[in-house]
Amino acid sequence: MDQPDWLTIALGVLPELPHNATCLRDDGGQLRLSLLEIREGQLYGTMASLDAEKGLKLTIPIDRAERGGYSIGCTITEVYFLGGVESGALLQVDEVLRRKPYRLKERVTTDSTATLRVVTASQLASGTTFLGRLLDISSSGVGLSLETELAIGDRIAIDSTVHGVRVLGEAVAIKASKMAFGRWRVGCQFVGLPIQTQHRIDDLAAAEQAPAGDQAAA
Repeated sequence: MDQPDWLTIALGVLPELPHNATCLRDDGGQLRLSLLEIREGQLYGTMASLDAEKGLKLTIPIDRAERGGYSIGCTITEVYFLGGVESGALLQVDEVLRRKPYRLKERVTTDSTATLRVVTASQLASGTTFLGRLLDISSSGVGLSLETELAIGDRIAIDSTVHGVRVLGEAVAIKASKMAFGRWRVGCQFVGLPIQTQHRIDDLAAAEQAPAGDQAAA
């Protein structure tokens, strides 16, 4: 079977070049990339020399207004030092995936405390633990209120209990915004949540959405 022309597909979903993007490193964290042009059948762009590592795999997220978008998976195949703190890089496009909207299902409003452990992160050491508060949850993702800043692409393990349901799994930060009093609101997408837990959260969401009369009759 012929391989898809991933470069052509990527160009079909990318904004017009040049384009500045915040990319997700495969090993955790993020980096800034300026995509400039096509060279030698690959994407070419510039980034900080500290991030320019041959063989590094990264994802270029392309967001859409309807919440969702595309993920362009790339591998850095060549690095060119440009002087100062900047380097050029050739990126081979390995795949282009359609991303469904982050909030795939109805969420349950909650105010539960969670114990969080860093799996991989750009600014925090792996294994670091801290507390956070769950603001809402669905079987596909969770909203957190944190005193500790997480970067997009950071991966954490979550341990909490929501309305009697134990939630123990891993999630990746997909958006973050500053709140009042130095706190952060972080939206995460689950990447490792047991199917039984997913079903129980879906049941909670269905019960919360049901009219009061239906709940009383149940």
